[in-house]
Formats: sequence, C-alpha cells, structure tokens
Amino acid sequence: MAAKRESESTETFWKEMAESLGENVLSYTLGQYIGGLEPEGPLWGILYMTETRLFFRHFPQQSWISSLVSTKPGGGGEEVVLEIPLAGATLDVPGPPGILQRLLGTGNRVYGIVLPDKRTFFFTAEHTQHRFIAVLREHIPS
Repeated sequence: MAAKRESESTETFWKEMAESLGENVLSYTLGQYIGGLEPEGPLWGILYMTETRLFFRHFPQQSWISSLVSTKPGGGGEEVVLEIPLAGATLDVPGPPGILQRLLGTGNRVYGIVLPDKRTFFFTAEHTQHRFIAVLREHIPS
C-alpha cells in the first residue's frame, strides 16, 4: 500500500513539473552536479530533461550537524535550479571505466555538456543512468 502511494506521489510530482515547464519530462535520475557553471559544485540533486532543456535541481539540506555549524537561520542551504538549453550543445561522453574503476566500484563516469559559449556543465548520473544518458544522447550530439 505504501509503495502505491509513493508511486502516485512520484507521478504527481513529475506531472506537475511538466505542467510548470510547459514540456513533458522525458527522463530523470539522481545525479551530482560537479561544476563548470555557477554556483560551484559539487551538489547532489535530480537531473531531468525535456525536448529542449536539461535541468539540475538541488534541494536544501538540513541536518543537525549543518544546523550547528551554519551561520544562517534554519541551518542554511538553498535550492539550486540550473537550466541548460540543449540547442547548440554537445555531449562529452567519457570512455568506458578502466579495470581499476570496475574493481573498486568507482564507475561513476563524469559527463559534460559543452554549451555554445564553451562553458561545460559536468555531472554524474546514478541508478537509471543508462536510460537517462541514452535519452540525453538522442537529443544532444557527441
């Protein structure tokens, strides 16, 4: 029963997201923004894409440790949303992981989306990365 409610909640979230963007969300995954744009990374969040744009969304984090060391009321942390237009961008796909990466289980590959102004959005994709990257490759030349 709880799984059904979670599934419905997820479907509602992505339906509302598509309505707010004015485009369907084609694919999404958990990922990490490494850097290349403002603000500086690394930040964990969700990556999602439409026909014309890729988004990274980092949700504010709150833990008892961060609330102790933060100088901001409420413990700090701000929502970050990066919007990357896909028109004119190219995808920098890393080579396959080496034997050491495979043995140590550090197979998270860092991808880059090179924008027309030559800045690069660097990220990793988790869990459903193969589907997400496949959909991304269909929309951005490498």
